[in-house]
Amino acid sequence: MVRDLDRLGETEFDLVVVGGGVYGVCAAWRAALNGLTACVIERDDFGGATSSNSLKVIHGGLRYLQHLDLRRMRESIRERSLLIRMAPHLVSPLPFVIPTYGHGVKGREILGLALRVNDLVSWDRNRGLARERNLPPGRMLSRAEMLERFPGIREDGLTGGALWYDGLSYDSGRLLLAFLESALRAGAAAANYIEATGFVERDRTVTGVLARDAQTGRDLVLRSRMVLNAAGPWVDDVLGRLSSSPETRAFHRSKAINLVTRQLFPDVALGLQGPARFRDTDAALDKGFRLFFVVPWRSHSLIGTRHFPSDAEPDALEVSAAEIDTFLDEINAAYPPARLSATDVVGVYRGMLPRDAGTSATEEVQLEKHPLVIDHERDHGIRGLMTVVGVKWTTGRLVAFETVDRICRKLGRADGRDGLAPPLAGSPGADVVTFVERGLAAAPRGLPRESALHVLRCYGTASAEIFRLAAEDPSLGRPVVEGSAVIGAQIVHAVRAEMALHLDDVVFRRTDLGTAAGLGPADLEAGVKLMGHESGWGADRQRREIDATLASLSSFRSGRRRQVNP
Repeated sequence: MVRDLDRLGETEFDLVVVGGGVYGVCAAWRAALNGLTACVIERDDFGGATSSNSLKVIHGGLRYLQHLDLRRMRESIRERSLLIRMAPHLVSPLPFVIPTYGHGVKGREILGLALRVNDLVSWDRNRGLARERNLPPGRMLSRAEMLERFPGIREDGLTGGALWYDGLSYDSGRLLLAFLESALRAGAAAANYIEATGFVERDRTVTGVLARDAQTGRDLVLRSRMVLNAAGPWVDDVLGRLSSSPETRAFHRSKAINLVTRQLFPDVALGLQGPARFRDTDAALDKGFRLFFVVPWRSHSLIGTRHFPSDAEPDALEVSAAEIDTFLDEINAAYPPARLSATDVVGVYRGMLPRDAGTSATEEVQLEKHPLVIDHERDHGIRGLMTVVGVKWTTGRLVAFETVDRICRKLGRADGRDGLAPPLAGSPGADVVTFVERGLAAAPRGLPRESALHVLRCYGTASAEIFRLAAEDPSLGRPVVEGSAVIGAQIVHAVRAEMALHLDDVVFRRTDLGTAAGLGPADLEAGVKLMGHESGWGADRQRREIDATLASLSSFRSGRRRQVNP
């Protein structure tokens, strides 16, 4: 992946996408697949904001049954299967369990019926998948099985459990990068750390984007026939740079958090009932509570998602210690053996999700259920501009593709309804087991098996390049941090081939070093030296990079805003 600013300034694009989260990256990929000249720019790093706040679950929409929304179920089921097929090294099935109590909406009868309907609606869920990636049918668990699997679970009224399978992303950041690499291979351009500062406008027609490179201060003019605003919680800020911006808000904010904690369950996700009464205003069958899930991820648990009212500016988003304590108390009340405290929290993923426009920013959060696509020509008389606001990771590809198909029709180009889901860059094909076995056999001598397996899971076929670097320089085959599987070759590869411009990019988005226990200044020295050698950084720059990354680590661990001392 090459960050070519000259190309951005010299090309007249069919489409410029503002925002490098999953929706923006997938939009650029779709445009390139459809034969459009396209680019995507991101103010910070790709996938570094809302898209990073992920529970890693690629879900098939079982919860939509309570809304009787079979269309959304089918969309989610299809996208889940496609993602498992498109990136089988990064997405795999995982069992999920919800305990059942009594004989009402939380009982065996209702949940058993839900599983049967889910299996009927997802009758084709395993089409095109290798056997080891199949999602088995759901089934009911007995009370005894639940007590054996989850000792200490609340027993009063317990009648059993409902088990089904969804998808789990091994690394959602790497999955987004696979989308990005696929977009660039199809002909798109991309650049991170490029901020959209305004629009090129003429007679209420947008003909491009004014931008600035945060690395050099260079101003750019990106000319285009269409612009897609996919800036997530910042979409209204971007629209505010129009000479005549819409008066209505496109994104009504709420806060969402997911906690990374010590691991509670190694191989199954458990759904737990939040203690607070919650009424889903548009559900046909209201459960009366929110579910959150304890999801196994690497050697940790991911727990979420907890929603809080918030109308803060996206750049000012932070999670208070009181909010974290509230969530921990709820987890411990729902599953007392957890006994989680603040010291068990490895990190706090946070972001903003769109709430229902008809609800207040101060009341219990009702999330927006459907993505929003705004045609500004139709709605505001501004030609050449569209905005998309997504609601979840699983259907990001689908919504972005459908949005670009509308743009294609506006440009008089055929949309690409065929070939919706080619394999992503790095995909090893359906037989992941054989791929991993051969990859482990081909790994350089001396490379720890855990690291080799980690590389194969993260990079797929691109792992050959990581292995080559480690074979040429055995020092690059050693783990960067004790207790982590990440090796030096991954850092070198991130700089050379993945647009990693800062140490922060490597620690949090090109690798998972950010979740390594006890990661501190001494641990970052090795990484910054590798990046410094590749990027020509002197001692002062290396120290600034370490300081900035330490600030990001503090922010991740505490949920507070990132601050770097001058």
